[in-house]
Amino acid sequence: MLELTIALNGLNVARRALDIIGNNIANAGTEGYHRQQSIITTAGSYSVGTLRFGLGADTRSIERVYDAAIERTLLAQQSIYSGTNQSLTVFSALEAILGEPSDSGLSARLDEFFDAWSGLSADPQNLTLRNGVIVAAQALSYSISSIATGIQDIRATLRPELEHAAERVNEITEEIARLNQQISDVEAMGANANQLRDRRDQYLTELAEFIDIEVIEGDLGAVTVQAGNAILVARTRAFPISTGGIDQGGMEVIFSGSTGIPVTSMGAVWVRCWNSTMNSSRRSRQRWTNWRAGLSR
Repeated sequence: MLELTIALNGLNVARRALDIIGNNIANAGTEGYHRQQSIITTAGSYSVGTLRFGLGADTRSIERVYDAAIERTLLAQQSIYSGTNQSLTVFSALEAILGEPSDSGLSARLDEFFDAWSGLSADPQNLTLRNGVIVAAQALSYSISSIATGIQDIRATLRPELEHAAERVNEITEEIARLNQQISDVEAMGANANQLRDRRDQYLTELAEFIDIEVIEGDLGAVTVQAGNAILVARTRAFPISTGGIDQGGMEVIFSGSTGIPVTSMGAVWVRCWNSTMNSSRRSRQRWTNWRAGLSR
């Protein structure tokens, strides 16, 4: 009978391995799915006199094929990729507004303006040259006004998007905290939580699209998620973020963290783009103000 039991155990082990293979094939196109494998070990042995006989094989566990180092790298690259894409979108819009290089951009208007003044300086009494200066000044003023309006439009578009991004980040961190609890409960009973881990990894990947994060796994599979020195998720608790204003009309993301003290400038990709447009707008206004001040002297 022992021989039949060993043979039956062997068939069950093989059947479970085939079930896992079938599950891997069925989920080959499932987003976020990690391939699983059966960990097979010997089932022990028994003695007959001085001889020891094996008791066959047994399925010890079903594990995900997962490389933590690669996953960390992918999360970091996801943040860089998303930030670059968002920056490209914003800077492309700014490039279109500035219209450079072209014959109708700000540089061309400035050249025309200063050329008009240069011509007038040679013959100050010439009415045609005086009118030329007025026309060039009007064209330059219109160009600067159009650029300022365009930048304001970009800022108006980015602000609600940033606020929506903060709301989505809070939803994701809540889900991660909830999955942390479920994973810990399952693995505390000695079972595997492969599907739950896959779902959590999907949320972590989405979170990395909004903000640079670091993920640290602790006991029973629960993870802590950090953004710089701010904590977004600590095991089963999520800490929300919010958007707030700073001087000169800029914007920042505020991390509540476990201490409740605001922590800013942690590299949210939306904030980087917002501040880029803000800085461009402020620099343009400052240059124009400086030029007018110099002219008045």
